[in-house]
Amino acid sequence: MPILKHPPRTFYFSAIAIALLLAAAALPFAHHYYVQRSLINEVEGYGGSVVMEPGGPTWLRSWLPRELTYCFDTPREIHLGNSAVDDVWLANLREYPSLEMLGLADTNVTDAGLIHLSDMPHLQVLWLSNTAVSDAGLPSLRGLPKLVLFYLDGTRVTETGITTLSERLSHVDIQW
Repeated sequence: MPILKHPPRTFYFSAIAIALLLAAAALPFAHHYYVQRSLINEVEGYGGSVVMEPGGPTWLRSWLPRELTYCFDTPREIHLGNSAVDDVWLANLREYPSLEMLGLADTNVTDAGLIHLSDMPHLQVLWLSNTAVSDAGLPSLRGLPKLVLFYLDGTRVTETGITTLSERLSHVDIQW
């Protein structure tokens, strides 16, 4: 019986197929990791912070370095008070509908930026104190079903705007 110097071609094809399947399985995690790290880097670049809810299996998290566990985590809170964040930057938040708290006090946010917050079904607390927000931007926030606490002190919102918003969001504690 002859001795084969090279393994059969099926071995190579199988190895390549397995490698491609593993790469395809890892791709969603790599993308999610990239998106999460981008958010954290941007927020920290503005001097803010992100609170993440740990996700994924505990045993796997204990094996991986902290830096790699971000692909399992979900951002729950973003604190950007006293930063240069503006309306354009708020468009980035559409990637994170799971946010529960957003602190934008003392930022450059205006009425135009509030439209980017309208699709955040889990948002419970929103700080817009000392921003250029007025009555004109409030209709964008009427569709936040879980909002319970809303800070508007130091804005251009009037009593009329508060009354109108309170009619639509009667369960919200509005601080102004």
